[in-house]
Amino acid sequence: MLAMAAELSFLVFWLFGMLVLFFIIYSAVRLALKHDRRSRGR
Repeated sequence: MLAMAAELSFLVFWLFGMLVLFFIIYSAVRLALKHDRRSRGR
């Protein structure tokens, strides 16, 4: 029971980490695209 709970918490932690990583990459790409569009439009 304890091992299963530890495995579950590790899985949740891994999923949360992936979500944070995805959010950081997504925001960085959006920022880069917005900046690129602004500089190209000038």
